[in-house]
Amino acid sequence: MKPVFNSIDKKVIFFDLYDTIIDRDLSFAQALKASLEEFTARWDNQDWTPELAIELYQNEWGKKSISSKKTRVVAKKRRLVRTKAQRQFMCLRKSLVDSPFEVTESFLKTVIKRAKEIYKQHPILYPDVKHTLEQLNQQYRLALISNGRRERLIEALQHAGLDHLFPKQSLFVPSSSRTKKPHPVLFQNSLKSMKVQPLQAIMVGNSWNNDIFGGNRCGMDTIWIQPRYQKTHMKRIGRNKVIIISRFKQLLSLFNS
Repeated sequence: MKPVFNSIDKKVIFFDLYDTIIDRDLSFAQALKASLEEFTARWDNQDWTPELAIELYQNEWGKKSISSKKTRVVAKKRRLVRTKAQRQFMCLRKSLVDSPFEVTESFLKTVIKRAKEIYKQHPILYPDVKHTLEQLNQQYRLALISNGRRERLIEALQHAGLDHLFPKQSLFVPSSSRTKKPHPVLFQNSLKSMKVQPLQAIMVGNSWNNDIFGGNRCGMDTIWIQPRYQKTHMKRIGRNKVIIISRFKQLLSLFNS
């Protein structure tokens, strides 16, 4: 696809952080591996390794992700809520069935607690993210709109080596649970703080509801990152463009340098 945007018309590119810039699933899986390695540091067991457990964990996680929508529907009917933490717990338990550990609830909680500590310090970016952002930063101002806590965003950006690209004044989070994305107030406040009109900004994210619908409703063009789409293409919602890409690095082809 030929370039769609230029730095004359567009001034600011807003991004979602988690599952757009930071690969949350891979980050947590690698943190789990590091957590398990702390328990097996002195072992010499060739029949079972943390790497094998993480491979099984990721396979289980993939199955759970594919069926997550059905699970949520069934859960609602049964008055049962299966949270992401519960899914992590279930997948880890299954991945450790053949391990030499005594897989108790207490052991699983300890492994996951330690993994979460490691995860915060070692976020993993999607391929080509840093290079792409550095290139875009030469012509556009970059900002984040996230439903996460502000202090967590700052910490994640520092550990990911991206804090120089996203100044603290360009990080926008909801003032309350009622104004989380896709609520228009969060987008409107972000635009106002960056001193741009909606048509001068673009929202980039992986969530259709939170990022794309939310951004378009406020008058912004949007870019939806969806790996299942192999070809880059464009659609419109009213007067606004929605560009669909499968990989982060494809952003560069959409902007004139």
